[in-house]
Amino acid sequence: MFETLMKSGSYRVDYFKDQAAGSPQALGFYACGDIPSQAPFSQTARHNLLAGLIVIQHHFSISNLVAIYLDVHAPEQAIRPAYEQMKRDLRAGLFKRAFVFSTCRLKNGQDMLEDLCQFYAEIDGFELITFENGACKTLLPCKVDGINLESPVLA
Repeated sequence: MFETLMKSGSYRVDYFKDQAAGSPQALGFYACGDIPSQAPFSQTARHNLLAGLIVIQHHFSISNLVAIYLDVHAPEQAIRPAYEQMKRDLRAGLFKRAFVFSTCRLKNGQDMLEDLCQFYAEIDGFELITFENGACKTLLPCKVDGINLESPVLA
């Protein structure tokens, strides 16, 4: 995993817990980060990955974690292969809950949440979970066709 953090443009997708795949409790986890010039590795991606795994361990059953998606990129690069694979897996029904510790910019400067709003409208919905101010928050992509889709904070 560490070699992925050291190379701009790299990504990694790891699958496990086949028995949980497709179940209502199944969870996919996406982390991303950039590599600033002269940095030996992506500290942001590493932080998001490790902190996200701690949150999953404390707030969800780790046995429901079906896949981890990790993108490492240069600040000016917007290609996210792991993110695109996560969307394909959501569409295929591998899981209906996606945990994103921290969002990042996507191609053409589009915000990840905007992209997920559009994607949410294309498929039969999913649960987007983020971590803010020390708490998990279920956040269905904010607005689709002007309708606010936010849901309450998880307990």
